[in-house]
Amino acid sequence: MKKRSKAAVGLLAVALVAAWLYVSRLDRSIIDGVERAGREAFGTDVVLEAVDVSLGDRQATLRGLRVANVEGFDAPLALSIDSIALDIDLDTFAGDVVRLDEVLVEDGDLFAEERGGALNLATLLERVRRAEAGERETEPGPRLAIERFRISGARVHVESERLDGEGVLELPPIVVEDVGTASRGVTYGEAAEALLAPVLAAARSAFRERAGKALSDAAKREIEDAVREELEAPRGE
Repeated sequence: MKKRSKAAVGLLAVALVAAWLYVSRLDRSIIDGVERAGREAFGTDVVLEAVDVSLGDRQATLRGLRVANVEGFDAPLALSIDSIALDIDLDTFAGDVVRLDEVLVEDGDLFAEERGGALNLATLLERVRRAEAGERETEPGPRLAIERFRISGARVHVESERLDGEGVLELPPIVVEDVGTASRGVTYGEAAEALLAPVLAAARSAFRERAGKALSDAAKREIEDAVREELEAPRGE
């Protein structure tokens, strides 16, 4: 009886070690895939600090996603997200296409910087769309099918010569659905492009709306000042 008990304990230990090694390799594979796809899409350095996978809870969490700014701009980052929650369909986990029921981002910071009439987020968005439309080399690893992506509570940190300083804009929630199919799926890079292009586009639009309003207000003040000076100017007899 004791021998059977020891054998069972030994098998359990082996199974736990095997599971730990599998998840560890999976974590590294996800990090490598996200960083590689990010570099291809954005043309800048991309870092993912850590991945926590809990197969029992059907969840994974990506931590510390940082996208470096475009060359020629001062801010070190263009995008920073502390945590991304993934709901995993375990029935598809060992297949060629892994289905994610939901990808949820409840916080995030984008850094919109304008220099000499050029906007960093516009450059990133152009690169993402160019990568999406172009030919992509076959990426190793599983493909993805994402049922729903949602980002809320995102902020756009604005810095521009036209806006006389910095400001912070709140983005409305953004939802993207049905990225990839169960039969084919999408690569990490294609997923990054499909999910982040609407976020970058919304941030760019928010910046341009803010800049347009600032310029309109400035022009209005100049006209009012000119009219006031004209009215207050001394009149000849």
